[in-house]
Amino acid sequence: MKTARDQSAILTAYRDLGSYRAAAALCGTTHKTVRRVIERQEAPPMVRPARPRATDPYRDLIEQRVRDTGGRISAKRLLPQLKAARYPGSARTLRRAVATAKAEHRRSRRVYRPWQPVPGEHLAIDWGVIDGLHVFCAVLAWSRVRFVRFADREDQATTLRLLADSGATVAHCPWVFGRRGIAMESFARYLDAGVHMSLGTDTFPQSMLHEMRVAATLSKVVDRQTQVATAGDVFDAATLGGAYAIGRDDLGRLAPGAKADIVCYRTDSLSMSPVRDPLRSLVYSALPSDVALVVIDGRVVLRDGVIEGLDEAELALGLRAAAESLWRDLPNRDWRGRTIDEIAPQTYPAW
Repeated sequence: MKTARDQSAILTAYRDLGSYRAAAALCGTTHKTVRRVIERQEAPPMVRPARPRATDPYRDLIEQRVRDTGGRISAKRLLPQLKAARYPGSARTLRRAVATAKAEHRRSRRVYRPWQPVPGEHLAIDWGVIDGLHVFCAVLAWSRVRFVRFADREDQATTLRLLADSGATVAHCPWVFGRRGIAMESFARYLDAGVHMSLGTDTFPQSMLHEMRVAATLSKVVDRQTQVATAGDVFDAATLGGAYAIGRDDLGRLAPGAKADIVCYRTDSLSMSPVRDPLRSLVYSALPSDVALVVIDGRVVLRDGVIEGLDEAELALGLRAAAESLWRDLPNRDWRGRTIDEIAPQTYPAW
């Protein structure tokens, strides 16, 4: 039996000389030995069949218990359950099977990364207690800005009052949360407490008309009052509120020295007619098709419902192609390798 060193020398000689006999003469062995070494090297590795283990019939149960406990259950705790199911193996064999199941669980589970706020855009608030006094603290992310006040209680009214005193602006995105069953408690209460309010979209449809309508409706539902969150309240949040949040007095208003950003709506359409209070009709009735003119910083970008220089049909086709490409690639992006139909199944099956 040749040592590993001898076999390595034979392989090297054969690669250099290309002949069994020449390599044998150089290495001081026979050409038959050289041939056996070469054939053994080129042969596929022998794969031994896996030996059956006592835990194989109980693999599904082990994996299920590991998933149910988030990978925390130990083999010691699991052993009595398997013994009750007539597990014949040893604790050592079970420990190996549990360790394998835990390793697979860690590879397949979703990893949650910590939230990283954008510097200067997010205010974190919290309460604490020092010597019986309640302490309200607001911290602007990634800055040295701190707002600390003492209070005798931690109820909602006190929190909103101190939030208003801090000078913060709340960016409210009612639709993205509302469709998940979450509603602000409430838009009207924040306004009444003096908190600066603004509106955002955050997701499709990126329509401020839609956000104003949902913000007003959800606030009325939460407070069970039709008089709160008026059309004027949500309109101011959508215009002046956002401008105030970023410190821009030249936005969100029509005034001398302000940017010429203007959106004009038709009032003779079926959705807007009949008009008595234009602002209420805008918030509760207007449709995107009612937009007649859009001016951005003095430049007309939309006239009579048509965006100048843009082929909407071509843009829609491009969006469709991009979406289909993303849907096809979704299993490579999803943490569980799911397809689009597994994540978001169709409302009705295809027929």
